[in-house]
Amino acid sequence: MTGRLQEKKQNRKIGILTLFYRTYNYGAQLQAYALCHAVRKLGYDCEQIPFEWQRVQTEIDYGNYSIDRTAFENFYSQIPHSAEVYTPATIHRCNEKYTHFICGSDQIWGVEVSMPRYVLPLMTLSFADEEKVKIAYAGSMGSGAVSDERMRVILPGIEQMDVVAVRERSAAAFLRERTDQKIQTVLDPVFLMTRAEWDVLVGEETRSVGNVLVCYNISCSEELSDFAKRMAKARGLQIQNIGYIGGEPLGPMEFVRQIRDAACVVTDSFHGTALSILYHKEFYAFPIDRVQTVFSKNTRLFDMLDDFGLRARVVERAGDGIVTAPEFDVDWDRVEIVLAKKREQSLRFLRQSLAMEKKMDDTPIIPKNRCTGCGSCMLACERNCIQMEKDALGFSYPRIDRTHCISCNRCKQACPALAKKNNTSTLPQSYVCRSKDDNVRNISSSGGMFYELARNFISSGGVVAAARYDEAFAVRHDLCDNMESLGAFCQSKYAQSDAFRCFERVKEALERQQRMLFIGTPCQVAGLKKYLGTDHPALYCVDLICGGVTSPALLEKYIAEKKLHGRLQNISMRNKSRGYRGADGFLAFSMELTYEDRTEVIPKQEDWFLSTRFSFYRDSCFQCQTKSLHGYGDLTIGDDLGTVDDGLGKTLVLVHTSKGRQLLDFCHETVEICETDLTRHRQCNRMLEDVLMRPPQTEYMRATFADASMERLYYENREIEAFLEQERIRREFWIERIRNDIVRRIRIFQLYDLDLDECPGARERIFIYGAGWLGRELLGCKSQHIKGMIDRAGWMRRCGEYAVYAPDSGELAAQIRDGSDCTIIVTPVWEWLEIKEQLLSRFPEVQVLSVQKMLKDIH
Repeated sequence: MTGRLQEKKQNRKIGILTLFYRTYNYGAQLQAYALCHAVRKLGYDCEQIPFEWQRVQTEIDYGNYSIDRTAFENFYSQIPHSAEVYTPATIHRCNEKYTHFICGSDQIWGVEVSMPRYVLPLMTLSFADEEKVKIAYAGSMGSGAVSDERMRVILPGIEQMDVVAVRERSAAAFLRERTDQKIQTVLDPVFLMTRAEWDVLVGEETRSVGNVLVCYNISCSEELSDFAKRMAKARGLQIQNIGYIGGEPLGPMEFVRQIRDAACVVTDSFHGTALSILYHKEFYAFPIDRVQTVFSKNTRLFDMLDDFGLRARVVERAGDGIVTAPEFDVDWDRVEIVLAKKREQSLRFLRQSLAMEKKMDDTPIIPKNRCTGCGSCMLACERNCIQMEKDALGFSYPRIDRTHCISCNRCKQACPALAKKNNTSTLPQSYVCRSKDDNVRNISSSGGMFYELARNFISSGGVVAAARYDEAFAVRHDLCDNMESLGAFCQSKYAQSDAFRCFERVKEALERQQRMLFIGTPCQVAGLKKYLGTDHPALYCVDLICGGVTSPALLEKYIAEKKLHGRLQNISMRNKSRGYRGADGFLAFSMELTYEDRTEVIPKQEDWFLSTRFSFYRDSCFQCQTKSLHGYGDLTIGDDLGTVDDGLGKTLVLVHTSKGRQLLDFCHETVEICETDLTRHRQCNRMLEDVLMRPPQTEYMRATFADASMERLYYENREIEAFLEQERIRREFWIERIRNDIVRRIRIFQLYDLDLDECPGARERIFIYGAGWLGRELLGCKSQHIKGMIDRAGWMRRCGEYAVYAPDSGELAAQIRDGSDCTIIVTPVWEWLEIKEQLLSRFPEVQVLSVQKMLKDIH
């Protein structure tokens, strides 16, 4: 291998997304291990991405299955994987870790029962940045086709991939009819490892001596079970039932050993059949579905058997219920030749895919997900190499004409996202303000501060630049120099405006020595200042407390559909007819639509636009670099949520500069100004400092945006939110049920005066992880060896007589030392496995026990 090729491999990190995390499924875990093994053999650093994708019900069901959970967890720890567990809301963070992404293998596009619909786009790597290499390896729909509805969701992501290979030939044909992508077929990852490699992994331990028939019945079919019993009796074999219902509890490695050492295998499992082929076993494959259609799960089994010329191994069901065994006559030498050829083709696909480099000739100055669309880079380019172009959601991004670019870096110098943030620790002066004119507050979003600032500025001869609706109700930044037009600029408009289109007009006005007041989001203010390059004495800036900006295309779609109901004359997104805040303390504004003959007022949670907009925020808003208590403007203004509401709203004002003080003083006669403690407001309005967490349904909503009406987006969003709330309740109920059972066991433990030190595996010094209910209950157990508690809260210092340490603190490290005499009892039940891994990565000598497992024998 050349030095350059080796260096390229070392600089790449591969992230694999598949059905891996919290999946107590033999095939899912085995294929995850095998794919990592194959990629690492090719010389690349790779790991699985733990992705919490499935329903809570899946976790609950596995509690009743015949599986060895400890063995599964031990096998899980052997598969290279990220320490961080991702969710649909956080998986975008993966872009910081990986250069290449692989989705697959297994049924990533077809788990109809357990995978929520809104997760599907993520399984096509829709979250990966455009500069990342995106690969589908052995992706499967579980059948030869999926419904049009499901295809509508996954197709956009598949079309954005760099290379696509699926597992089933039928699925490849189905996809080729619907996309221009070149769809290839490859082996399931379990075939990428040879028998010798599997034997090294699972060891030589045998639990049978060749006189066992393994029955792996995942569908609980009576016909399959009866057939296996007849075969075992006829062959004089002992029957060994494995599986999820009524089978022997096994882990993944024991599962492989059972099939390896069996005399015969009867199964309706894809991976049970695959391992039988790999180990040259006499096997009988049952179709899992009685009726064969293009949507049947039988297709994945039939396609695999056809690839190896083994379709005759399928057990046919007779109409009278009698099942007959096919004659067993397999040329395993020929099967091995086919397998070797297909294995080489599959590895070649992986090798070529992982060697790909993304050539982004028109790459923006910064990654797309950090670009705010301020346009300062375009305006700074003296050679006009940069144009702002809109994407499918209507957001503007810079595109660089590399043929004329001279790499002068003026664009980077003008980019506010690349500038250093203000780290001043001193908090700004803060005030709660409201206009003395209630009519002004009625037409304003909160306390009327924007109107009063602009009115006083215009009356003194200045010009205001702010956002308004144009004739088509698109949001635009424009200039205002008269009171007659000022009303159009009032109130929040929850869509991004192309503020950069008026930056040059602002600059021209300043060059004429005209006083200018610019009002916009923090990123727009930062962009203007970077474009101007200097703090012009005649420029005054006000930034807004911003929660994020919504897609202009979403607003455009909304307006177009509302215009079908009549001639629309005006819209207001902050109507206060329901009051300023509701009984829950949250803002209670509504959408007001004014037609020629009527006015409609729609509560925000019922409005098609206001209730769906969070999934359509600009990507940079979910990781905003410009949001700060110290602001980019002279003043920051926004909703006051920290004082008593009087029904019309008040404005929180933060003063950052002497110019800001001057602006506030200008309003003294028309505005009530009261100094306030910023601490209370930081607690009540998290948008002062925090960013909105990306909604879990974001990628799904965006994938369906082009073809869906606003009404459909609204109802799908409601359905997903209801599902998420149901899942939250089910998860909390499951956790609470487990907690209650553990507390009962702890109290029995205490009742019999048992000693924690005598628990199996406990060592001389004990630490309790978790200072919640379970942790405090354990403190009541008899023990002289409890040395302290560990808790993630960070602010706790003591719990009763015991010190409390943060998991990553130096104080804990000093207490544990080498850890060889320490036991940590983990009390959180949901995240137990992740906590265990994090602790062992820091303290490898520590004994980590789950409180649930530790007390399982107490009744």
